Amino acid sequence: MQDSTIAIIILCATIVLYISDKLPLSVATMLAVIAMGITGVLPWDLAFSGFSSVTTLMIVGMLIMGEAFFAMGFAESLGHSLLRFSHLGEKKMLLILFVVAGITSIFFNGTVIMAVLMPVIDTMAMQSNGVITRKGLYLSTAIGTVLGANLSIIGSSSMLLSVNTLRESTGIQMAMFEPALVSLPAFAAGFLIYLTFGYRFQQRCLDFPDRPPRTASSPEAVSEEHPRWRKVVCLATFGVCMICFLIQAADMAAISIIGATVLLATGCIRASTAYHNLSWDTVIVVGGSIGFAAGIEYSGAAQVIADGILDLMGENAGPFALCVVIMFISTLLSNVLSNTSTVAILMPITLIMASSFGVNPVPFTMAVAVGANLSLATPISVATVTMTMIAGYRFKDFARIGGLINVVTFVVTVAAMKVVYF
Repeated sequence: MQDSTIAIIILCATIVLYISDKLPLSVATMLAVIAMGITGVLPWDLAFSGFSSVTTLMIVGMLIMGEAFFAMGFAESLGHSLLRFSHLGEKKMLLILFVVAGITSIFFNGTVIMAVLMPVIDTMAMQSNGVITRKGLYLSTAIGTVLGANLSIIGSSSMLLSVNTLRESTGIQMAMFEPALVSLPAFAAGFLIYLTFGYRFQQRCLDFPDRPPRTASSPEAVSEEHPRWRKVVCLATFGVCMICFLIQAADMAAISIIGATVLLATGCIRASTAYHNLSWDTVIVVGGSIGFAAGIEYSGAAQVIADGILDLMGENAGPFALCVVIMFISTLLSNVLSNTSTVAILMPITLIMASSFGVNPVPFTMAVAVGANLSLATPISVATVTMTMIAGYRFKDFARIGGLINVVTFVVTVAAMKVVYF
């Protein structure tokens, strides 16, 4: 049996594991990598090379920096500041939280943002006597984090994985905010939907009693008292790292690891706290996904699948049409798989198709990465959306509310890609 056939069988089995949710995502991914190694589809050194990749190391550094930001009390202060606006009513708070969640998700992991904002929403709900509800704010806030994460290459692990795959395969390094060229209109569209008819539409969809929080307490203090100089160091370190990312002063993994090391060395966050709170599941999924993607490409399976898609589209299909199809497949898959898994599956196939057309692979990378992160019609793909299920949302609520925004942002993003790249 050819290696490409074995790799496709492993790919199909892995997709089944992802959809069934019988195993944690990290375990299913590692099983796929190990299967490729055992069957000889992929050399062992390549199978686990993802754990030393730029993407994985950068994610580790950024997660530590995010934990330091949380530990120093900045996130807590943001939460208490937002509480002052609770008297404005639910719709205005929805719009405020949407923007705050979107902007902060450009730089921080969305799960951290939701971990900060969810107790803030709970407190508002308890203090407002029903004027503000969890069901009215949880999902919209999570959608804000998802659309905001698409504005930079560090906003989500799936975006980072896409960018790193592009870099390793072609040598092209995308700029820090290049995704914003095609994703900013989608973020604006999401905001405008809620500003106009979206809030009323959401109210009609969510025809169930609000599920109250278990406690009526204000957001708990999660940080110990730190001297002012450490807070200055934390902010300065983060700011310098962002500038270095922007101007591409050095390797992105080096910048984030140096930033994390400075914060650890100055006591802005304890090493034990940083390592304990580090999202190891994210690290394993990303590292394993890189090896998984390498197996699909190395075995020739990516070429086989790419040729099949090109044959289905016909000879007259142009690069833009192919880009739209790739983005559609990415969004469709990501509504039943995780966004990171979708990227791992599609990126090697996509780069081969771009090479077949002899065109710039950047828009094809954007099609995969952004498409995977627009999958809002189910609570499966993005962890921040999954977290909102605690508010009592039903699957049909995600399908109607998230599905509407999914469709609108898809169309807007396709139009933006046409203007920017084609």
